Amino acid sequence: MIAQKDFLFDLICVKKYQTLHSVDVYYQLEYRYIFKFQRFFLEFFIMLILAIITVKAMYEYQKKSFVQVKDLFYNAPYTQ
Repeated sequence: MIAQKDFLFDLICVKKYQTLHSVDVYYQLEYRYIFKFQRFFLEFFIMLILAIITVKAMYEYQKKSFVQVKDLFYNAPYTQ
């Protein structure tokens, strides 16, 4: 909702100052929203990569701990 209001405000500003410096305002708006989308996708891919690394590390740790527990049960020396 805030972004929508911000966008509408920017459109009003573009309409208001269209005769003065329309090209400058248009390019400022374009770069601003391109930067917002680039930042969103950058953060999304960083979080995706961190999630993949975390899940892989948890899987490897679980596999290693399972092997240790299995070795503990199957290779334990039996005392009499």
